[in-house]
Amino acid sequence: MENEMFYVLLAIFVSLLILNGIATFVILNTYFKIKERRIYQILFVWLLPYIGGIFAIYINLEDYFHEKRLNKVGNNSNISDSDAVNMGSSVGHHGGR
Repeated sequence: MENEMFYVLLAIFVSLLILNGIATFVILNTYFKIKERRIYQILFVWLLPYIGGIFAIYINLEDYFHEKRLNKVGNNSNISDSDAVNMGSSVGHHGGR
């Protein structure tokens, strides 16, 4: 009976380490403008087992796919930024209101 309990606790501990490791990897590979956000999320993951890891993976992947979708939709042109500025400034000079 003691051996079974030991193996159950060991399985729980190993699964916790794997989940938190994956969550930490996802957090570190997600782009954030604020570096402290990564630190706080990693602390959250390791201080609140299971729930923190699942929550951090969900939030970071949701943010990642949201940014990816915005970049795909919003930046679908082959012109440079300077060309866009020149085109935008010339629009106002050609018979506007």
